[in-house]
Amino acid sequence: MNPTNPNSALRSITSLLAGWLLVSCLEPADQILESYGEGKIVFVKSPSVGGPDMNRDVAMAANPDEFHPGTDLMLLSPISPTGKLTNLTEQWTRSRDNQGEWGAAQDPEASFDGTKILFSMRKAGPRYDNGHPRFTIYEMNADGSNLVQVTYPSGYDDMDPAYIDDDHIVFGSTKNQILDEYERRIVPQLFVTARGADGKFSEPRQITFNQSHDQNPFVHSSGKIYYTRWDHLGNPNKMPLFTVNPDGTGQFVLYGADETFSQGNTSGSRTFMEARELSDGGIVASIMERTSEFEGGAICIIDISKFSSPPTIITPSTSPYITTQKVSDAIFKTPYPIMDNGTERILVAESSHETGGDTKNGVVNYDLFIMDKTGGTPKLVHADPNNNDYDPVVLAPRSFKPKPFQMNPLVEKAIAGGAKTGTFFDANVYSRQSDGQMNGSELAGKVKYVRVIKAIGTPAGCNMCSETMGNTQFERQQVIGYADVRADSSFSIEVPANTPMHVQTLDEDGVMLVNQLQWINVMPGEQRMCTGCHGPRDHDADITHLSVNADSTVKFDLGAVKNYLSGFNNAQKAAEHPSVRPAILNFRTLHDTSAAVAGGDIQAIFNNRCNSCHGAAVASAKGGGLVLEESADTAYVNHGTTNVYEKLTDGNHYAGADGKTSLDYANSDGARRSPLAWVLFNRQLGKTNNSDNVFRKPSYDHSEMWEKDSTSGKINVFAPKNADLLAMIEWMDMGVQFMNSVPKK
Repeated sequence: MNPTNPNSALRSITSLLAGWLLVSCLEPADQILESYGEGKIVFVKSPSVGGPDMNRDVAMAANPDEFHPGTDLMLLSPISPTGKLTNLTEQWTRSRDNQGEWGAAQDPEASFDGTKILFSMRKAGPRYDNGHPRFTIYEMNADGSNLVQVTYPSGYDDMDPAYIDDDHIVFGSTKNQILDEYERRIVPQLFVTARGADGKFSEPRQITFNQSHDQNPFVHSSGKIYYTRWDHLGNPNKMPLFTVNPDGTGQFVLYGADETFSQGNTSGSRTFMEARELSDGGIVASIMERTSEFEGGAICIIDISKFSSPPTIITPSTSPYITTQKVSDAIFKTPYPIMDNGTERILVAESSHETGGDTKNGVVNYDLFIMDKTGGTPKLVHADPNNNDYDPVVLAPRSFKPKPFQMNPLVEKAIAGGAKTGTFFDANVYSRQSDGQMNGSELAGKVKYVRVIKAIGTPAGCNMCSETMGNTQFERQQVIGYADVRADSSFSIEVPANTPMHVQTLDEDGVMLVNQLQWINVMPGEQRMCTGCHGPRDHDADITHLSVNADSTVKFDLGAVKNYLSGFNNAQKAAEHPSVRPAILNFRTLHDTSAAVAGGDIQAIFNNRCNSCHGAAVASAKGGGLVLEESADTAYVNHGTTNVYEKLTDGNHYAGADGKTSLDYANSDGARRSPLAWVLFNRQLGKTNNSDNVFRKPSYDHSEMWEKDSTSGKINVFAPKNADLLAMIEWMDMGVQFMNSVPKK
């Protein structure tokens, strides 16, 4: 393929990059790497350079539909501009005469002894037709010999593999065939599989559960798997680093989710990709905007023990890690640490072109460099003006031996017995970090219940699943159930395993106080413990002082021993709470008639309870002008929303008592800040603009619609007769969605 910019080769070798000195391609190997001059690397070579007439995105490994035919794995030996270059995969990727039907090889990973390469490959074949080659995991010797197929996907893609030990691997797979929460791409999630007695891998088991991408896994010397998660539950839209044990237990955020990263010298969208471990246990990764051109940004070093501290950027200040609108001299990706005569250095892919200021005419051409951990003294390793070169991996023994794969005994027993649930324990619902929601002091004494909510994935191929979700950032969800918060601020809940879910803390009215904005899950039989929802990770040392007693109670043994009122002995089964409805809650149900019967249709509640005063004909006289009757000409036309939904969730139709404030009746911040809920309770539930004097009392006390406790006079939202009230609260607390149920295909 001809380069779009004929001067790119000269640029790659001779230009200055923000004061960096690039070396001649003829520099001897021992000047590039003192001790690894005779070593070798494998990397990806892709014909993806281009300008305005080409797709400017370099293929993202986690998107199986985003690849460039003719992408191959290359062996460079020694590690030098003058080293021998060998194409290891062309016999499988380029076996067709039609270049449009060429395959692609990517995601290389070296075995712990450096003798084998694990990678993903889509062999040559028709590109889009079902039933033809998908991305599949393969293993081969470091010289390209003895290719062995490792996974056997059918109708989906396997990619992005890493060794856990010699006999276990982790990889990304689109086996679930659900679409992500933002771009509607097929979602990869992480699976593990073991090598059998016959040498083949079989029976992959899913270990992460998300509604968007889980990608870039690597195995840390601790034995844990670190990976990038696309975190998109509601408004957050970022890619922090997560961690999970190889058996799927203990999945949790590792670094990069903290709100402080939206200021200072870090990416506003907090996107950390392609992380690798440094010799001191720290992390080197690429950091970029979620919308960065060409999947590139800056290179940073992360101290994972300091969860709330910004990373150290080691590439030039002109790297585009603050905003993609900033003109940049270079972009970087795929860092890989390498020890060189006792000194750690970093292999990296770099493209020294302008981006951000003139993306319309931008070109990308990644070359391979090696640099110090400080970012200094970069030297060219390999340049190719016609191809992008990235994802370098050293073929040499690792500095540590892998920890043998082990299953948690409780999980192993539960899986063997067919168990379907796991358990969460939380020591203190008031211990939490600052994320724009209520903090611990504001919450003090108010949390009485927790609500557990699961994701409803959008299936691939659904012919109606791209329709509107309404005026909200949230997507399909369903309430799993409820549990009590005990007097010592702890709770324990038994929940469905292998299910993405999140937890909300509630007040005595069943109204959300704080919404957990990350998907979490448990393995079957897993006993998960945490100490808050949540405190800063670098201050959260209390987790190490929690332990499970022989009777399955939980104790805290720092100083005075404390046994919690909650434990794994008395976990409440959230799904068995009497208020759980069998149907998925929806604003307007046309596809699932059972939802209306089960009280899961908000419009049906208005029709049954409200329209005697809020019907179109009487609203001006009886209902304060609020029309809750659906108009025939606006009801669900062309996948759109209805007049009632728009009246409640858009346009600021509620006029506050102060004469200044106007609000939406229902908003995605939840029932606490929604005047519709205030009307139902006949009082303001939460402050708006730091004011608690916005509520304008209607002429009718709507709280009289609901059953009240005879002693306290308070509404019990969990009373069977108050199911409609709880449904409206849930709808607001889950983000005022319009299309919540999954339509029939």
